[in-house]
Amino acid sequence: MKPHLKHLAFYFVALGAATTHAAGITGDMVSIDKYYPDTSTRTFSMGTQSIDASGSTYDYFNDLTFIVAADTITVNFPVASNFSSAAFNGFIVTDLTRNFPFTYVLDPHSTLAGFTSADYSTAGNQFSVNIAGLRPRQGNTLIFTALAPVPEPETCGMLAAGLCIVAALTRPTAGRARRPVSSAA
Repeated sequence: MKPHLKHLAFYFVALGAATTHAAGITGDMVSIDKYYPDTSTRTFSMGTQSIDASGSTYDYFNDLTFIVAADTITVNFPVASNFSSAAFNGFIVTDLTRNFPFTYVLDPHSTLAGFTSADYSTAGNQFSVNIAGLRPRQGNTLIFTALAPVPEPETCGMLAAGLCIVAALTRPTAGRARRPVSSAA
């Protein structure tokens, strides 16, 4: 096989084996609800929206906003607030289309003092944020980013098959007898 065809074959295999979560939850129907004093007692619905490419904004009485995008969830606090202590005083983001395709992690650029990894979780189609006992100041932000999913076994299989093809195409030909090139006299 000619060298440029080998490279082309390699790129197609690599492209097919690559995984991405860029689309994330774009197009999914997502609702956000306020819960207090536990996760069984819904006190307010922030509504349901289809997530578009630029993100969808949910507002809670101008005290905070959620921006849900393809692979991030951002909570902005435009004014100072006080969330009383309870078993749960926060919000549950529910993907009504499917389970979340990834787990969210707290971005280090988040600025709400006292908020830790114990205060949020992803389980199936729900992502919960518990702000109980915290006092967000004006301008505080929580940013949750999607943790890249572990590749599916089929993806690993495609990658392995592609690498085998590339290896077979580029293997050395040392064991083959070469015909001498005769020169025309």
